[in-house]
Amino acid sequence: MDVTRELEQVLTELAVLHEGLLVCAHHKREAILKGDIVKMEEILKDETALMNQVAGFEDKRKGLVDQASQELAIKSTPVKLAMIIERLSGDAKTALETVHARLKNALNSLQYRTRQNAELLAASMEHVNHFLSMVREVAGGKQKSTYGPKGRNGGGQVKTFDHCV
Repeated sequence: MDVTRELEQVLTELAVLHEGLLVCAHHKREAILKGDIVKMEEILKDETALMNQVAGFEDKRKGLVDQASQELAIKSTPVKLAMIIERLSGDAKTALETVHARLKNALNSLQYRTRQNAELLAASMEHVNHFLSMVREVAGGKQKSTYGPKGRNGGGQVKTFDHCV
């Protein structure tokens, strides 16, 4: 099989995998918004499996790019896919341009969604930290308890989440 055809197939697989990661990122956003930890764990397992596959195809891609650069006598380093495409013609060029655009689009979309999810997680963590600081304040005795040690109304120190609001 021709190296450009193999490269096209590997890039297509990478595009499919990155589109799968994008789907995971969309599901992750929903799970973050709902606070669904169980769903997040499932998504992380799926993402890990996809990332392991990406790593394998990325190694193949690098080898094929090196091989194509030798066959096309590309001397500069690092060799970029655009340099290979530039030296091709006909169907091979069109096929690689198409899959390159697809992969690039998937990567850009994934990067955008990942950044959004990171911002959502940061906001969630800020909310959790604020809540925990309120709990620490209450547990530290700065508030009066609703009832005393024997269940009666009383003014003892708060020892748990137990305070008047």
